Amino acid sequence: MIRFALPFLILFGFFQQSAAAADVSLLQAIHVAEIYTTRAPSGHSTDTYNGAPHYVIEVPLDDDIQRVWVHGINGRVSKIESGNKAAPTLEYQWPGIKVVAHRGGVGLDVPENTLIAMQKAIDIGAQLVEIDVRETKDGHLILMHDETVDRTTNGSGRVDQMTLQEIKALDAGSWYGEQFAGIAVPTLEEALTLMKGKISPDLDVKIADVEKLVDIVNRVGVAGESFYHGSMEDSSKLRNLAPDIFLRPSVRHSVDIHETIRLLWPPLINLNWHAVTEENIRLIHLLGAQAFVNTLDTADTLLNVELAAAAGADYIQTDFPDRVIARLKELGLMYDESKDVSGRIHPLGNRQLRYPLR
Repeated sequence: MIRFALPFLILFGFFQQSAAAADVSLLQAIHVAEIYTTRAPSGHSTDTYNGAPHYVIEVPLDDDIQRVWVHGINGRVSKIESGNKAAPTLEYQWPGIKVVAHRGGVGLDVPENTLIAMQKAIDIGAQLVEIDVRETKDGHLILMHDETVDRTTNGSGRVDQMTLQEIKALDAGSWYGEQFAGIAVPTLEEALTLMKGKISPDLDVKIADVEKLVDIVNRVGVAGESFYHGSMEDSSKLRNLAPDIFLRPSVRHSVDIHETIRLLWPPLINLNWHAVTEENIRLIHLLGAQAFVNTLDTADTLLNVELAAAAGADYIQTDFPDRVIARLKELGLMYDESKDVSGRIHPLGNRQLRYPLR
């Protein structure tokens, strides 16, 4: 009896110490590695990376070993490497938080959902521009957040009851400032053409035909750069029509995360501010997706940006992308293109990803 007491106490102490240092269990980290490599792990260890505790999950790959570094607190995959441990080949590393300019950056002193707003977002260094898409009476896709043109133009009426010609005749800049007088409401195609190769379009579709949307995205050639937010029904349709467009469906509660991933296998999950918790972000990572966090309206503060970043956000949408970029750079968490070594190995664009229905 005495012979077994000391090893048991040592083992028990190890588990206590691990629990204090990490919120992710070893078994959860192994499941993450399975999702990203589609293979069964053969070994594991623990280490620190960028000052945070990590599980290092070893996965056999042909005659080599891949090592998947899983963050012990937020569950994110921080890097994937292979080869000699002393001089490993870096296959992937988390490149930092991407900043999304809401409606082109409402707080950038430009009228929302206009070409000038998109260019401003590009100039200040945002990675995505969120734009709102609606369909006109005669079947054209334009940029407009509201159901009507009343708030952001000099006209009035419902978008779906006006033709493209009627909407194009409106002034979409004067309401914001005389220096913007004469700016027109852009079509989706005009917006995507401006953004192509410069910044990723984030398409928040209010009411629009999905097939028309896909046709425009493909015609401009930005499918591999575009993100999509819309209804579950349209998201499911889009997933089949254009698998290269990245879905970011919204969830209202933590119980929706499992179901949404099971139904859509999306690369991102959209969290409005009230749903942003460490537990929700951790769960999103453990299921193989990334966390798209909104700090908008009254939540659009630098304090909340810091809290979201600390919780493990991968994307942050804001009306003030210039301020958020500056703060994330100070924290050392801003997206760095030079760290994006693998293109889209994970989670975006990896068609081999498996999302176990846990």
